[in-house]
Amino acid sequence: MEDISDTTISKEEEALFLQIMDYHKQHPEISLKYYLKYRVVELGEEVLQYKRVYLDTKFWIFLRDASIGNAEKADHQQLYDLITKLVNEKKILCPISQAIFMELWKKGDASMRLATFKLIENFSKGITIQTEHERRATEIGHFLKQDILGEDSVYPLEQLVWTTISYVLGFRYFTYDAIPQEQALLIQKGFIDVSWMPPLEELEAFISDESLFEIMNPKKDMEILADKRNRNQGKFGHAHEIRSYQDAFMKELAGILNLYEQTIADIQCEMYQSKTGETVSDEDKKFLLSSSIKFVDLILSRFGKDTISTQLPTFRVGAAISAIIRLDTKRKYKPNDLYDIEHARAALPYFDYFLTERSLKNLITKKPLNFNEIYSTQVISDEGEAVEELSKLL
Repeated sequence: MEDISDTTISKEEEALFLQIMDYHKQHPEISLKYYLKYRVVELGEEVLQYKRVYLDTKFWIFLRDASIGNAEKADHQQLYDLITKLVNEKKILCPISQAIFMELWKKGDASMRLATFKLIENFSKGITIQTEHERRATEIGHFLKQDILGEDSVYPLEQLVWTTISYVLGFRYFTYDAIPQEQALLIQKGFIDVSWMPPLEELEAFISDESLFEIMNPKKDMEILADKRNRNQGKFGHAHEIRSYQDAFMKELAGILNLYEQTIADIQCEMYQSKTGETVSDEDKKFLLSSSIKFVDLILSRFGKDTISTQLPTFRVGAAISAIIRLDTKRKYKPNDLYDIEHARAALPYFDYFLTERSLKNLITKKPLNFNEIYSTQVISDEGEAVEELSKLL
């Protein structure tokens, strides 16, 4: 392990750190959760100034090869040059997702991964979309507050789903049980500021760590999940229960929403505390958890009546694609199917362009899905077409 005892920081870095800590000392009333939300809202406002382009794994690999002078096709080099120009002119951003990070992690050796992530740093400017679980929680919170408190009570949903490369695998923070709570909070908020946009050299050290590559094995994880969906979650075992796309969609949606009953109860607690300033009792927490089941039923009812359009998009897109796969009795889930679903869940609601595989494009742009129309997202599978369409932004 690298010896960090001799690590030094510049006077500018030290001054910035002291400034950060001084700010948090002056604002102990700001909770960790509220401060993180502030950073997310601030970042989201910046992100929405750009056209967002979601590149799936194959496009990142094409562009990585072009960036190191090894383009397979002329279209790949053209697309690389065009995106570079559009990014430099501050017209587009290409944020990555957790799925992209995990897929690209397994591609090539340390030097090739480093080339890939240098490209990501350049095209994304260190910005990523939140993890699927975080987006689901955000979407539920947005739906609840908008439904109960009104449109003016919430920021635009598309402003609330962005984070930085430091948190591409999810937001984490240290706990400090051995020190007073107010000091722990000070350190936690300061850490968010320090780690929010890490220097590229720190990312390079992380990507080059072969021991982490051995620990993280996304391919094996996806193989296990695909097998589980085929066996335990009803791809074949419950095929006789599915009579239509709508049946399959509602079953998939209900299965996902039921996992978020506690999240719904927690958000209701947060809304109550925010409005009244009072702490929710344990008895009331139990009541809110039981009532969250009714809220799930309400959401399902609205989806069943087709009165939800663009709300709860991560739930809708995932359930819809899974329903289509479920209806095909001859098709088994493959590990790449799960990545494709993750890409679509992230890209369709929150990006202006989605560059992906032809098979996925055909699935999500045709009936009964038509997600390109619902979310006003241009879905492209051909490199030449990508050059043609993105050139219109010049």
